[in-house]
Amino acid sequence: QRPPPSLPSKLLIAYATDCNPDDKSERGVLQAVRNGINVVIWSFMEIHSNSDNDDSPPRIEYNSLDFDCIQTIIQQLDKEGY
Repeated sequence: QRPPPSLPSKLLIAYATDCNPDDKSERGVLQAVRNGINVVIWSFMEIHSNSDNDDSPPRIEYNSLDFDCIQTIIQQLDKEGY
């Protein structure tokens, strides 16, 4: 088993709200890491403003994380040396 990687001197953090290992766009997690993001935080909720009433608190939607998909992305990044 290899030792865990050391932290870089500069952290570039991105929040991911969905998982799609086949996403080849600039918005995909794999491409974001390839472009320099070195910390991915998998978010389990999305916060939306209420456009119909500015005085009400934001609406929070909880989604379940797809741990199998996240593991697929981690394995791909490991294969690529990240």
